[in-house]
Amino acid sequence: MRTRKADYTNYRGEISAFTLIEVVLAVGILSFALVAMAALLPIGLQSNRDSTEETQAVNLLQALVADRQAASLSGTSFNYGLPALSGSTGPIVRFFRFYNG
Repeated sequence: MRTRKADYTNYRGEISAFTLIEVVLAVGILSFALVAMAALLPIGLQSNRDSTEETQAVNLLQALVADRQAASLSGTSFNYGLPALSGSTGPIVRFFRFYNG
C-alpha cells in the first residue's frame, strides 16, 4: 500500500521531516542526561547506606535506653547486662530518681 504524499507534507506542500542536525542534537542532549543520571546513582546508593546505618544505631540506642530504664538504679539491666548506675548525682541519675520515685 502506497502512502499519499500529502501525509508527509506541511502546510506549504513541502515534505516535512527532521534534519540530521536536529537528530544529532537530540541524541546528544539525551546522552548527556543519561550520563548525568548514571553519575548520580552512586551518590544515592551511598546516602541510602548511610541512612540505614543511622537507623540501626538509633534503634540500638533506643533498646539500650529502654533496658536501662526498666532496671532499678541499683541493679543491672535485664537484656544487656548494663552495670548499675553509680551513686553520683549526675544528670542521668537525677533523671532516673525523679521518674522512678
